[in-house]
Amino acid sequence: PPGSKPAITMAAIEDDGAILEPLPETHRAGFVSIVGSPNVGKSTMMNHLLGENLSIATAKASTTRHRIMGIANAPEWQIVFSDTPGVVKPKYKLHE
Repeated sequence: PPGSKPAITMAAIEDDGAILEPLPETHRAGFVSIVGSPNVGKSTMMNHLLGENLSIATAKASTTRHRIMGIANAPEWQIVFSDTPGVVKPKYKLHE
């Protein structure tokens, strides 16, 4: 009907472009950005959620310098996590 959205079929695709199988209509996917102050456990939380030591987690503040992304998969869902550096208030011109 006019004005309706076209049907979109999602599928799992191999690196070479081969379609493995259509994803179920109940499949959900989303993005989660982990944001906060420096040295509060953002990297530790992402590592725990993924079940892998993907991000460096130390007691030293500001260890994460660049965004680190990790993906959690299950048959019915996929979540892309983004571990970000701590948000700091600029004290010096160089921090801006």
